[in-house]
Formats: sequence, C-alpha cells, structure tokens
Amino acid sequence: MKPYKLLFILLLFFTACNMAAPLDYSVTPPDGWRMYDTVMLDRDVRILQGPDSTMGEVRPFVNIIVQPMNKKLPDFTQANMSYLKKHGEHVMIQQTGTVVVKGINASWFTYTNVHGGVERASVNYIIPVGDYGYMITCAVNAGHMDEYAQIFDDIVQSFYCIKPTEE
Repeated sequence: MKPYKLLFILLLFFTACNMAAPLDYSVTPPDGWRMYDTVMLDRDVRILQGPDSTMGEVRPFVNIIVQPMNKKLPDFTQANMSYLKKHGEHVMIQQTGTVVVKGINASWFTYTNVHGGVERASVNYIIPVGDYGYMITCAVNAGHMDEYAQIFDDIVQSFYCIKPTEE
C-alpha cells in the first residue's frame, strides 16, 4: 500500500472517531439515582437524578451535554460562563479551577442561580476529548452543596470516554 493511501485511511479513521465521540462515554450513577438520556433544545442530554427529597426540595441532579469545542479549554470555559451569565437567571460565578479526570486536564467552575424560583448551587466540569467538550453540570439547592460535593466528584471521576476497539 502506498504511504499516502495509508495516511488517508488513518485520517478517515481518526476523523470518524472524533465525530462519534459524543455518543461514546459513560458515567456511573450513585445507588438510588436514576439515569436516562433525552433531547433538550435539539441536544442529546444525559441526566442523573438524585432520589426524592424528604424535605420537599428540588432533588439534586447532574446533566451531561456534549458540544463541539472550537476553542482552547480556557476560552471554551470562559465562553460557557459568559453564556450562563447572559442567559441564566441571577447567575453568579463563584470559583474556577482545573481538575484531572481519567488523565485528562479539565476545567470547572461553580455558580449560583435561580431556577424555577429556587436558588441553586452548581458546579460545571468541562472535559475536553478530541474536538468535543463534555460538560457535566451538577446542581443542588443552595446551602446543600457540601452534602453532595463528594457524590458529584465521584460521578465526574467515573466519566470514561469509550475508545473504539481495534480489530
């Protein structure tokens, strides 16, 4: 096989893998949590819902949205924070930072907002894989983040991008 043909085949293979990336990931929900996939605003979304609250509060949840990244991680993270502040209700960015998830350098930021009249506290993780940003948003009623921080961290650290198997 001529070298340029091999290069072309490899290029097609890696392009196809990157195009398939949004569908190829897994996370592990905690015991008692419900996980399902749905479509919201024309985007595939995976949702993890905590158990019903006995206090009549909105239950904790995690949603995962995969979006093409057309910029470097810091710029992509900043663009997401700006979008939230512009389109969300009473959004206040609290902290930002970086974290390693399964060997991948990722970013995170915390924020508060009002959702359906309820003040919420959230942490958003952005894990870049190939040309995509896997955005994992973990939310709970304000004042309860400390109770769920380890659960949310465990969910994020369970993230795994499934690589195609070689035959």
